[in-house]
Order: sequence, then structure tokens, then C-alpha cells
Amino acid sequence: IELAYILLSFSGVASKHIYFEHHHINKAVPDKPTTMLNSKMLHPSGAKPTVHESVRAPACGFVVRAHCKRVPGRHRVTGLRSSSNDDNQATTQPALQVAEQPAGEAHAQQPSISNHGMSIEIPFEEPDRMEKFWTRARLAFALPWRRFKKGSVLTIKLEGELPDAARSWLDRGPGSSVPQLCQALQKAALDPRISGVAIEFGPLAAGYGKLMEVRRYLTHFRQSGKFSIAFMKQGGEKEYYLASACEEVYAPPTASISLRGFAVGGTFLRGVLDKVGVEPQVQRYGKYKSAGDQLLRSEMSEAQEEQLQALLDDVYQNFVSTVAQARGKTEEDVKDLLDAGFYDAKKLAEGGWLDGLKYEDEILEDLKKRTAPNSGQDAKPEKPLRKVGLKKYGKVNPKAFGLNRGKKRVVVLRTAGAIVGRASGSGSVITPDALIPQLRALAQRKDVVGVVLRVDSPGGDAPASD
Repeated sequence: IELAYILLSFSGVASKHIYFEHHHINKAVPDKPTTMLNSKMLHPSGAKPTVHESVRAPACGFVVRAHCKRVPGRHRVTGLRSSSNDDNQATTQPALQVAEQPAGEAHAQQPSISNHGMSIEIPFEEPDRMEKFWTRARLAFALPWRRFKKGSVLTIKLEGELPDAARSWLDRGPGSSVPQLCQALQKAALDPRISGVAIEFGPLAAGYGKLMEVRRYLTHFRQSGKFSIAFMKQGGEKEYYLASACEEVYAPPTASISLRGFAVGGTFLRGVLDKVGVEPQVQRYGKYKSAGDQLLRSEMSEAQEEQLQALLDDVYQNFVSTVAQARGKTEEDVKDLLDAGFYDAKKLAEGGWLDGLKYEDEILEDLKKRTAPNSGQDAKPEKPLRKVGLKKYGKVNPKAFGLNRGKKRVVVLRTAGAIVGRASGSGSVITPDALIPQLRALAQRKDVVGVVLRVDSPGGDAPASD
């Protein structure tokens, strides 16, 4: 069986799709949490701000000033909390990862840019008859632990962090990684055994860069013509942004969905340091290097406000245009939704932002009807539900769908974590000892024609970076 599988794999037609092949190197460093004392919040441009002051810091007893710009209906002023990097939450995960893509596919998959240049779509190309034949032939010889019933639903639970590097078998933490999700959706779009995807959304702790990437692959899957269902018990803008990529979005009547807009903030400790007689001394280069401002200043600098406002406006405009297009609304409708600050799932359903209010058991019954051999409105639900989880589906070989073809490769090198000279402790880091040998090895490979270096990092040591 193995020999037949190998022969069938090598005899397939060259693919026009991307395939990620992951290799892990685990390095670690301890986390360093910080505490917010003084904050300034920025909000999307276009509304008249007001200023709120006097926020007490319970950790030390000092009264400090919070310089907050308030936009009615599009933000909230938060109290004191622990600061963190949205895209770089510390976790035990592979710090370096290699993904390979056939060089010819860079021309075969030319992305199209939609509104405001923010949403880059990955077009879906229907396989021809020959490609479908080889796919069925390869799946017929699939290993037992990679098999499941035809007409199954790919079930995914999205919550927590979304690491940029795939999780290894040593990492038993919850959640999924960006490459794991993207590859699964890409395979499922071509897999004749998959009839659709059902995603349950929980609170997400990932940045919008990662969310945009996953959303593009959700749109890619939807283009295959298979159904896609999103189910939300609770969430905010991030969760709804991803859910809106699905064909249908449902929530229970008691769902907690908060769509109140966007805000970014900075923390400033100079006032507290002056009270205790501490004078900070910070070396920096350039006015936009604002990390030292936390200690040097008591309010946000114009340069920092400029760059944060630009990022905030980009995220806000992308959310508005993308959700409007996905839900068949105008951009003004989305802005009015954020201004209203809805919490009531019933109002969201009445406004067309949800496709209905259903409990989890109702969603399961609906899926059973859709996956029944004689599917339709009057179909008898099948028990149990034909489904395959993300973990099991990750074991399905992409070669079964003609992915990872071509003699030349473009390697995607994934790095995640703080940049340090040497790894120690727990958590993800980027070190010269781990990254440089990988780059040198890739330079020696004759089948590699290019490298894309992905960096998911809050920064770190300058000599190590150099």
C-alpha cells in the first residue's frame, strides 16, 4: 500500500496551490510582564474627542493622569491593566519554522487586492477532471488514521492565541496556529470528502495581521462552493471579523457579542518616577522609537501618536470595508453598528449581522441534515454527525490534492518571539544560533530559489539582531 501510494503521489499533475512543510526548532526565554500606570487612548479619526483624567493606580497608590481621546460609540476607556503585545503573547511554541512553496505557484496564484488595498484574496481554482481523478486515487490508498467518511464536516474551534509557527507535539497548549489553520482550509477546499466547515469562535488573543491571513483562507475555502458556518457564544470585533468570512453566522440568544469599535493606548510612568525621585536615562535613535517614552514622558509624543493613529485608522477602515462587503451592507451601516455599541444578539440578528439565533444542539442537528446521504430540507438527520477535527485532518497528506508540486521552491522561514543572544527558560525566542544555520543551509540547496522571512517579534537585543 505504501509503495502504491508513493507511485500515485509522484504521478500527479503539477499543482497551482501553496503547500507548507514545517520544520521546528524550539528555543525559549522567560516572559517579562510589565504594569500599566498611566495611559493614553487613541481612536479612529473622524469624531470630536473629549479628554478624561484622574485614573488611580491601585498597585502603588499613586494618582496618575490618563490622557484619553474619546470617540462616542467607537471605543471604551479602560482602567489599569497588564500591558501585552497583541501579536506576541508569550507561549511555549516553535520559535523557527520552514515552509516551502513551489516557485511556479508564485505566478499561478496572483492575489487580487480589494477595497483600500487591505484585503488580498487567494483565488480558488476548480481542479480539472484529471486532477480530481488522481485525488480520488491517492485518497483510496490513504493510511487508516488519515481516513474518514465522505461528506464529513471539518470542525474547528478558534480561540486564544494563534502562533505564527505550527505547534509541535511537545506543545500541548490549547488553540491552533496560523499555518495549521491555513493549510487545513486549503486542503479542505479540494478534498471531496469534506462537505463544509463549522467553526466555533471564542475570545481571540491574536493581532489583526494574523486574523487577516486566516480570513483570506476562509474566503478561499468559501469560493470552493462548500458551506461554511460560524458559531459565536461570545466575542468582539476580532471574532466577528473572522466569523463574517463564513457563509452563515449564528449565535445563541444569550450570546455576549460586543461591537464597540477600536482603541490603542500607551503607558507613561514619568510622573510616578518623579514622585519617588528617580530620573530615567534612555538611549534611542529616531523620534519614532517610542519604547523609552514610557519612562521619559508623562504623555504621548506627537510622533508616537502619529504612527499609532495611522495603524488604528488602517485596521478600522479594513474592518468596516471587509465586514460591509461580507454581510452585504454599506460602510456607513458598519460604522453605525459600531457607534450603536450593540450587545443584544437579537438586535444583531434583526439587523442582518447574524443569520439567526440558534443553540449549539440546533447547529448540530442542522449539520447532520446537511451531511446525510440524501441531504435536503426534509432529510433525516444522521447520527452521529460525520465530522473530522482539525488535529486529525492535519495528518492528511497535502500531496493527495496535488499540493507541493514543482522542482523549485520558495521557502517561508517563520520566526517568533523576542530576539535574544541565547535561549534560556520557557517561551519562544529568536536566536542567531537557531536562525543563521537555517539560512546557510537554505543557501546551499539547489532547489531553493528564494526565501521569505516572517518575523513575529516584539523586538529585542540589537547585537543578536545584527
